[in-house]
Amino acid sequence: MITISRLPALLIAGSILAPVVAQQVAEEQPRSLEQRFQARLDELRTANGFPGASLAAVLADGKTIAVSSGFADVENEVPLTSEDRLPSGSTGKTYVLAVFLQLVDEGKVGLDDLLSKYLREEEWFLDSPTTTRSRCAAC
Repeated sequence: MITISRLPALLIAGSILAPVVAQQVAEEQPRSLEQRFQARLDELRTANGFPGASLAAVLADGKTIAVSSGFADVENEVPLTSEDRLPSGSTGKTYVLAVFLQLVDEGKVGLDDLLSKYLREEEWFLDSPTTTRSRCAAC
């Protein structure tokens, strides 16, 4: 079983891959974007020693690119595929919080609103005194 102790490296890998899209490749036969993503992900995995990573991107034209590098199971040397699922831990909170704060900025939600205002269909949240601000602080 894999334990991903370098989860931040996976997030960094995704952000480091972004410049690959903008980079002009001056080769006789330019590699496809997918090949460039694959090469960069392989480089990052090798350089940082994490067991595996995958990356998927949806381009403006709707095309999907998915690449993976490393192992789904290190001990048994089972290769990781782009179909495999990886745990993200608590990293998703950062993205959710960023979008939530955009909604606050747009006046669509309030920081001091009760969560039950937005989760009223969830019975277990109806009587909760928890505010959106307190949940943001927990992130």
